[in-house]
Amino acid sequence: MLQACRMLSPVRGVVVFRPCLVQRLTVDFKPACAFSTGCPGLQKTDMLEDLRNIKNRKKSNKNKKLTSGVISVDNEGFQELKARVIKLRAEQLDLLGGHGGRDVNTENPADIIPSCLKKLPFSCEKCGRGFIKKAGLSQHTRANKCMANSSTVNQASDNLLLSQSYRVDNLQEMFSTENMNSEHSRNEVSEVSLNPFLETESSIAPSSIQKEYKCDSCETIFTSKSSLTRHRTKSKTCANSSSKLVEFRCECCGNTFATHQNLMRHNNNSKTCRMKREAESGNRDQVLGTISTDETTRLEDVSKLSSPAPSRFHECEFCKKDFKTISALSVHKLRSKKCLVIRKELEVTDSAFNEANMEEILITKLYSEEEEGEEVDIEPSTEFPEQSYREIDIEDKQEILVAYFDTLVNTNRTQAAYEDFKLIKSDVDGKDYVESIAIYDKLLRGFARKNDFAKIQEVWKGVVIRGLQPTLNSYISAMMSFDTCDESKNVFRTLFKQVYADFTSAGFTVEEALKSGEFIFDDKKRFIKVVSKFVNNQDNLANSTDDDDVILPLLADLNAAGSSNLKSHLDTVLDRPDLNPLLKRQLEMETSQTVNIPAISNKSKYSTQKFREFTHSLESTWRARVSKALAWKMSLGKKFPFWKRGSTINMHQFLSCVPLEQLTDIILATATANMNENYSRSVTHIISDLGNDVMTAYHINLKCNDSSSSWSDYVGSLNHYYDWYCEPQNGSPNHRTAIHSVTGDLTLEHSLTMWPRNVRMAVGGVLFQVLLDEIQVDVDTNGRVITDSKVIDSDGLLSDPLRPFNTNPAFFKIFRKRKDIRDVQELKPNPSLAKVFEANSMVDLQFPATDMPMLVPPLPWVSVNTGGYLVRDSKLIKVPDSTRADQETLISSLPPGGLNPIVDSINQLSSVPWIVNKPVLELASALFLDQSDHSLLGQTELPLHPDHISPPTLSPDLQDVLADRARLTQEQVDEYKAFLQERSMHTQVKSESYSLWCSTLYRLSLASHFQNEVLWFPHNVDFRGRCYPLPPQLNHMGADLSRSLLVFAKGKKLGKEGFTWLKLHLINLTGAMKRESIADRLEYADSILPKILQSATSPLEGERFWLESDDPWQTYSACLEVKRALEHPGGPEEYTCHLPIHQDGSCNGLQHYAALGRDLLGARAVNLVPADKPQDVYSEIAAIVDRKRQEDSQAGLEIATALEGFVRRKVVKQTVMTTVYGVTKYGATLQIKKQLKDTDDFPVELIDQAGKYLSLKTFESLNEMFTASQLIQDWFTECATVISRDCQSNVSWVTPLGFPVIQPYSRMVTQMDKNISMDMTNMFKLHPKSKVVKKETEVKINTMKNKNGFAPNFIHSLDSSHMMLTSLQLWSQGITYASVHDCFWTHASDVEAMNRACREQFIALHSSPILEQLSEHFMENYLEVQEAPLSEGKKVREKTLEKRRLARGMERRKREMLFNSLPKKGELDLGVIHDSTFFFS
Repeated sequence: MLQACRMLSPVRGVVVFRPCLVQRLTVDFKPACAFSTGCPGLQKTDMLEDLRNIKNRKKSNKNKKLTSGVISVDNEGFQELKARVIKLRAEQLDLLGGHGGRDVNTENPADIIPSCLKKLPFSCEKCGRGFIKKAGLSQHTRANKCMANSSTVNQASDNLLLSQSYRVDNLQEMFSTENMNSEHSRNEVSEVSLNPFLETESSIAPSSIQKEYKCDSCETIFTSKSSLTRHRTKSKTCANSSSKLVEFRCECCGNTFATHQNLMRHNNNSKTCRMKREAESGNRDQVLGTISTDETTRLEDVSKLSSPAPSRFHECEFCKKDFKTISALSVHKLRSKKCLVIRKELEVTDSAFNEANMEEILITKLYSEEEEGEEVDIEPSTEFPEQSYREIDIEDKQEILVAYFDTLVNTNRTQAAYEDFKLIKSDVDGKDYVESIAIYDKLLRGFARKNDFAKIQEVWKGVVIRGLQPTLNSYISAMMSFDTCDESKNVFRTLFKQVYADFTSAGFTVEEALKSGEFIFDDKKRFIKVVSKFVNNQDNLANSTDDDDVILPLLADLNAAGSSNLKSHLDTVLDRPDLNPLLKRQLEMETSQTVNIPAISNKSKYSTQKFREFTHSLESTWRARVSKALAWKMSLGKKFPFWKRGSTINMHQFLSCVPLEQLTDIILATATANMNENYSRSVTHIISDLGNDVMTAYHINLKCNDSSSSWSDYVGSLNHYYDWYCEPQNGSPNHRTAIHSVTGDLTLEHSLTMWPRNVRMAVGGVLFQVLLDEIQVDVDTNGRVITDSKVIDSDGLLSDPLRPFNTNPAFFKIFRKRKDIRDVQELKPNPSLAKVFEANSMVDLQFPATDMPMLVPPLPWVSVNTGGYLVRDSKLIKVPDSTRADQETLISSLPPGGLNPIVDSINQLSSVPWIVNKPVLELASALFLDQSDHSLLGQTELPLHPDHISPPTLSPDLQDVLADRARLTQEQVDEYKAFLQERSMHTQVKSESYSLWCSTLYRLSLASHFQNEVLWFPHNVDFRGRCYPLPPQLNHMGADLSRSLLVFAKGKKLGKEGFTWLKLHLINLTGAMKRESIADRLEYADSILPKILQSATSPLEGERFWLESDDPWQTYSACLEVKRALEHPGGPEEYTCHLPIHQDGSCNGLQHYAALGRDLLGARAVNLVPADKPQDVYSEIAAIVDRKRQEDSQAGLEIATALEGFVRRKVVKQTVMTTVYGVTKYGATLQIKKQLKDTDDFPVELIDQAGKYLSLKTFESLNEMFTASQLIQDWFTECATVISRDCQSNVSWVTPLGFPVIQPYSRMVTQMDKNISMDMTNMFKLHPKSKVVKKETEVKINTMKNKNGFAPNFIHSLDSSHMMLTSLQLWSQGITYASVHDCFWTHASDVEAMNRACREQFIALHSSPILEQLSEHFMENYLEVQEAPLSEGKKVREKTLEKRRLARGMERRKREMLFNSLPKKGELDLGVIHDSTFFFS
């Protein structure tokens, strides 16, 4: 780099004197260079002490005050001083961060300008500092505060500096000299790698100006030994460190001690050392003799050698008493009986000394024999590789610092971030906390966006000096800084060539940078621009971000299909220009804090409007108060005290990075969401949500920031993607490649820094306190809420309040017991306020944007963090926090493009447009709001409002007895107990009913609000790979009403076979012909056609056929479609139908089991084998159970006889259905008991015994029918038990489509640092009483859940793979497709194509070696047995260790046998599934 600078201009030294009051003259040498941002500046040194109290001579002498060193500077002296100044801006040439300055120190600062300074009466001969009194001079000399030491050390170098001419030839030498004196070079660095940001390879030696004493444990630096000793004595953190300061050494044993007192205590207590000293002296005293003078002299000599200063007291070595003189100590030893007894005991230790030596020799021999394999006792080392408290704290705080500097850099305050960085780095306690490459990367990226090449080099120098390894993002930032450089100039090409050489030598590539680099704003565009300019053959980088597809055997045919058969989902639905205003509405909805949806209501419009105006008035008042309080808090945060800088960070930056209006919206949204008096949330959860909302708002602002035109480029790319979406033919084959092709150099995957939880809690705590303090409510005498001098009643009528008025908080906190018997703090609204908002809850509903369906096609998923909503953050995989890190590790281990089949399938499901089924919405809303016909509500599964549920009552006679306080009879006692039980049940039923009622209200209100819109539902997957829509309230996946409210937006003509499939779909929904053939079902449909038409015309009149169905709302929707098709002028074939037709798997879990084990008998039971009529597995299991019951009854078993005639299909159906989901025998017993309770005439007293008996027989029947399936399930359970119990790991596997799965059955035990607050004063100093800052995260594995959950979860991952394969197959054919797990949906005219693809993909899936691949995965990941750690201090024999090794080998062989013992397969031919009509029907 310097070579390039030298080519640009010569360098000359210029002296710049800063006209300020200084302790000693400071001279800055600055080279003048046209390349002002590319050459190194010379280091500035510390300013000298200020010349205080400069007075003008015109002022009276009585106002003059004498100060240390300087009295005044007159005008003549100032002119003389000014004449010596040569002006040049110091910032013109500062490429290495201004490390070129030199200090010019004179022996006496007063001699700088002799004519302008006056001497004080007393001055130091060495440094020249003046004092008024002689005592001050004496104290100055004794305290060693004289500055002559440091000035003398630098004298020679300064004189050399002043006399030396600054030529280009010796510039390199001066930089090397300056590096040696740099404050950053305190620790010795032997080698500094050559790179473009450090122009020379040099050794940096520590400064020798002032001697320093460093604590080996915490690395704190002290100026004296006494300070270090005192620190080690008092600091609990460092007192236990193994590396102690060597100050006092015992002459006998060689042990070292931190203090003289510890050494003397050792000398007195150590019998071995005392015996050695007495043996060497040769004149040991007798027990009753006097203390000799030689011994006294010897003790004094030892004391002198051990201590730098004589002790004031003399301690008795036996009783530890202190004496002022040695003579007093000698008299004490002669007369003290206690000490005489102790001295007698010492005689016995003479022989013990030799024994101790022999023991030491023996131990040495034993340890030497251990290496030869002898059986000896060994003691494991007590040193564990645990992090010290400070290291743990540094790791924890660095996450906070990374987030802090991220907010500064991304809000265009990079220089402020760098200043804070340097202040923290200069702090003794904080310097280690900023030694993180992630922090340096933030600074590098900030300066790269500003094209500040000089700062880039300065920061990079710090990276190399500190021994940190530059990351991929470090090199990206370095190359981004060449954005505005002219590539035609050799100097820039040379510099970039060096950067790029380091980039490639580090193992990075441009393609990897584009795929894995962290980009926001226009970072990616600038990086591509720079690389394209300076690197050859890099002109097509914008299209190099596509992942290479992983060619799986299951997808070989799909990859070759291309895009010729693709069809638009918006044909006859929307035109391309119609999406533009919808896109604008979608972006506005996602960037808002909440979305207001009017609720369906039967209230009058006048009352509704009055309630809306009343609550809006309240919220306006609160908004003003909250906004004012937040503005005050943020203004205080900007006034960060100077004395805090460097010792902590300004935590208010996390608040100020979000605009005031957004913070106010967050608080008000939280307040209105917690107005329910019946349900209260914990304060901790509310604070956490507030902090999360602030972080989310910050991230959204970064995405929508258009300062670099990145936002407008993103919106433009979305428009190009919608062009392809409307006409996908002959374009990109799928949504993922389509969005990649139009984004190019745009940053699609924003790498946003997540704030640590303690930061979010601190930020949320501030907002929560504002909510408590500022949101208040005025009430009148009757407790009614006042706003705008009015109160409102339950009917919405306004009136004047009654005085006097009171102002109360809108919220208060309570403590409530939870299930784990903890007192949890909860937030409750003011009862008066809750009544107002409860009435208003039927007026307006508030939802977060992520609960809304989308008005435009979703953003295609391109990674696990990018896709779904256009602005809001979404996750591709829903997993708990306890296993999120494990899941991310598995995802990152996939090869490039390994996740493409998963995201392509999810993108297909998300791209399907929907519309609201208006006739169903109208009827459902009318019945829901009416609430009068309870029987009709029960038939349609619409919930009752809790107010319509009548409470239980007592009989009049019992009420009279209780009123008279008379004695109750036994019958009355039983009646009263039954009443109490019914009342408890009534409370529970009301609570459940209210929850269901609210869910239905939300669903119907959303459907009503969007009834004229085209809707899209972005999808993601759970940990098993099962797909779910992201909007939770309104979607096509749910119960009967949810499925019936939505239909395909794109209709399709029924065609020749479509009307047949429509009628068959209607009959399947009724459930009346489940065991009949297809022909019989169609004949039945024709026979009840009048009922179908009557239900469609007048659903609440006549026979109401649709209410007899298992799914009444879907049946009603099908009746409507049949009626419309028959009424179409062109006939049913020409009718455009929007209704999805379902094809449901027949006990799909058991189908997968039967296919895995090639179980022929089980395959027949679940319709894998062709048959004229569908097989009912539940009826067959019931028949086998009843046969076994008859055998037991004939053997004389009473319970078997009692169950005659009661073993029916419905009794065993739930147990058979949930077997595939891992139901236990206990759970099966409860299921059967519930069915027997609902069976008439069965004896109640036999229910428990019968439940246990039938659950056992049901499992035996399942084993008899599904033999191979049961063996597979048992193998699953055994493997999961070993993995979770012995390996202490959650069970993981990989699906046939390459999706990695890990079960989330573990609990993380961690401790958050609660010392993080918005007003902390010292962030980097450990509290002396804090032993643990943050415990190591502990993961506890739940063996029971892993064992019981693995089998059903594995089967669920298989049915998800089957669904995805079918989805990809139908997308390539241009067929609209949706699914609800194992229920596949499409248009009536495409059912046959869907059935064909469904069967083909099921056969292809189970033709792959699924169990064999699972076995290999277990062998690779869980075969090795971990060695158990040895307990601290526990002695273990070599023989015991050998036994442990043998046991581990045995355990390894057991695991190998288990993982390889695959169940034998049957003789089922999977090809027969092609012809099975009822496989999916």
